[in-house]
Amino acid sequence: MNTAFPITAEAMPSVDKQPGPLPSSLAQPMSAPAAPAAPVAFSARLATGLVGVLLASLLAILNEQVTALALTDVQGVLSIGRDDGTWITTLFEAANVATMIFAPWFGITFTLKRFTIGAVLATMVLGMLCPFAPNLHVLYVLRVFQGVTGGCLPPMLIIVALRYLPPKVKLYGLAGYAMTATFGPALGTPLAALWTEYVGWRMVFWQIVPLGALSCAAVRWGLPDDPPRLERFGAFNWTGFLTGFPAVAMLVIGLLQGDRLDWLASHFIRVMFGGGAALLVVFLVNEWFHPLPFFKLQLLARRNFAHGLMTLAGAVILLVGVAAIPGQHLARLHAYRPLQTAPLSLLVALPLLVTLPLTAAILNTRRVDSRWVMTMGLCLMIATCFLGSFVTTEWIRDNFFWLQSLQIVAQPMVILAILMGVTTGLPPTEGPFASAMFNSLKTFSAAVATALLEGLGTGRERFHSNMLVDQLGNHAATAGRGVDTAHSLGQLAHRIHEQALVLTSADLYRVMACIAVALLVLVPILPVRIYPPWSTTPPSTPPSTN
Repeated sequence: MNTAFPITAEAMPSVDKQPGPLPSSLAQPMSAPAAPAAPVAFSARLATGLVGVLLASLLAILNEQVTALALTDVQGVLSIGRDDGTWITTLFEAANVATMIFAPWFGITFTLKRFTIGAVLATMVLGMLCPFAPNLHVLYVLRVFQGVTGGCLPPMLIIVALRYLPPKVKLYGLAGYAMTATFGPALGTPLAALWTEYVGWRMVFWQIVPLGALSCAAVRWGLPDDPPRLERFGAFNWTGFLTGFPAVAMLVIGLLQGDRLDWLASHFIRVMFGGGAALLVVFLVNEWFHPLPFFKLQLLARRNFAHGLMTLAGAVILLVGVAAIPGQHLARLHAYRPLQTAPLSLLVALPLLVTLPLTAAILNTRRVDSRWVMTMGLCLMIATCFLGSFVTTEWIRDNFFWLQSLQIVAQPMVILAILMGVTTGLPPTEGPFASAMFNSLKTFSAAVATALLEGLGTGRERFHSNMLVDQLGNHAATAGRGVDTAHSLGQLAHRIHEQALVLTSADLYRVMACIAVALLVLVPILPVRIYPPWSTTPPSTPPSTN
């Protein structure tokens, strides 16, 4: 069995029926990489190259997460106010999400090997320069460019996995990608605590250098040398690029700055959402008809692909919410710093190194239906949120251990089942399309989750504060006998604030539970039964099982 997929003219979708015929050298789909002369056999050398791409993707995730978690310390050292500091994260995220749409196209054009190494080196250099920024505006620019270079890396992982991994081990490669979506964010809090508490704030930016050097060496030695395909620039999708990039960037900025600027009450937020939505519509229409699109929207006609993207959006919101609520609760109620919440993250992060490959091994058997695996994972997520809704002011870090421990099993079940549904049966020629759509939606959903937690959290906290004050006012005579001093009033206000925070955390858990239930309802309706990548022909079974 071949372990790589040679790209032939017969395997490529025809573009002759598209308007405006292209020159023969350009009339190839975006996703078709330059094929080697012979299939690339899977070997230890190629495996090293794939590990290098995995490290590059993990580097990008850690750079994003650790910087955001350590932002308070960075602001303090550089004397940056809170409002100005939020733009450090917002600009990075906007550039990061927008770049993921187009990174696969450039990766195929410049070759996966050169593009990955170039993006890693650029990310490293920009990270080294960030602590030496002479002023805030230069730091903004550095973070924007680092968002661009970092956004180029995660999409490469799905492409190389689909192109080079043999069918028998393809799910294990996808488990590596899932590690960047689960293990990477969970590792962010411990690393942020380590750098800020024991090493120095500059390591928040410099931590990527050793990992980046190792990644470059592995990719340089392991991945095959494909010839660049610079002629593709002759048919570059300029309309898609000039509408898609600002559309996504504007929407992300609106989401991440919405809570601070009071959402649609702000003219700036209205412009971001309105302009971003209009440009996004133009982008999607263009992608549907363009012969060399960045998004191949026709893939959504496949039930499992469409279900995978829908479930991905909800699952990312769930993962971000379930991971963030305990930390936010402990920080606001008990003034925990990352150092105190790090054990919670490590409890999830370290066992994932075992449960991810175990889940991949289970899904790699013919008898296991990935839909049931996803169902069990979602049920565990619902159980986590249900138990979390009973949070009280007495809860400390230890009370969240049992809740977080459920995620050790739940996260791999959900994420790997989604990846299996999206990629099974997908030829390498369509890998870049799937990678662009999957990664950009994943990162955009993380921004939606952040906006949801902030916006809903602020609204519910105000609601509960007002309700508690009203109830206190209704019992003014009783309360007044115990409130004789300003100190007592201060204590009463503090208790009201604590109760409002607790009720808000409980509400957020309930919202996450509702999202999980909605995803659970879709499982028996939309996806169809699929089999492991090595098993292309299903066994003889009655039609009802499909």
